[in-house]
Amino acid sequence: MIILAALLALTVGAAQAQDQETWSAWMFNLTTMQMVRVNSWDETQSEPVTVTLPDGMMLQRPPVSFGYDGNRFAACVTDVTGTNFHVIIYDVPAAVTIMNHDLGQALACDVSAEAFNDDNNTQLTVGVFRHFEDDPAPEPAWELLVLDIGSGSIVSSLNPDLPPSGNAPSPSELGSIIPYVNYFSENVIAFRAIPYATDAMEAPGVVWGSGSLSYDIIDIYGRVSLHLLNSTGEALWIQQLDSLPPVTLEGLGVPANAVMVSNKNGERGAV
Repeated sequence: MIILAALLALTVGAAQAQDQETWSAWMFNLTTMQMVRVNSWDETQSEPVTVTLPDGMMLQRPPVSFGYDGNRFAACVTDVTGTNFHVIIYDVPAAVTIMNHDLGQALACDVSAEAFNDDNNTQLTVGVFRHFEDDPAPEPAWELLVLDIGSGSIVSSLNPDLPPSGNAPSPSELGSIIPYVNYFSENVIAFRAIPYATDAMEAPGVVWGSGSLSYDIIDIYGRVSLHLLNSTGEALWIQQLDSLPPVTLEGLGVPANAVMVSNKNGERGAV
């Protein structure tokens, strides 16, 4: 039996939810495909909900990303061959698939913890890895798609075959990666460009967005831990700088000796 627990803050907002302990967790039994929601405030749990996938499809693992209200999740699913991928959105209370987008042939698909945009109901991001960059296949080696939840159609996409825009870095600089989104607010997306088939302790952070749906890469940051401050337009990350004394790790990890900040004009410096 395999159990997945997903922690969720309810619609009161994350900070307020922590103060009032108003969070819940979905317990997902991947053997029986049943889910139970446990509430923190009164320690009650819902009746089990059985998840029914589209015919002929099975979950890819790790399987799910929940929306902010906890009532729907996104997942990558495959057919029996394990090579044809779909991304679905499942409405748990209604026990029905509300979106099913065919991604075609691929080696991997990912919906991250922040795959839904922050209003929960309009858009979803999904990363797809199709082949290594030296493969002559006509499709892009990887893609980051923004999907409209209502229609399942592609709103925008980023892939290494796109030309750079102005002075922005080219998506092809990222190599053979699968995008892992860790921020999606309005029209700005930040993701980790994780090299495919690696442990991904190091992966550059990428900000994608220009205030419209014709996205451009804004920049590539550091190696780990990219965070965006929406109120100020700043980006924060950690980095190893040659100008500062080096650090020695006492275990696994990525060496870093500086906290970096970039303002909305692109000016960078160590904090």
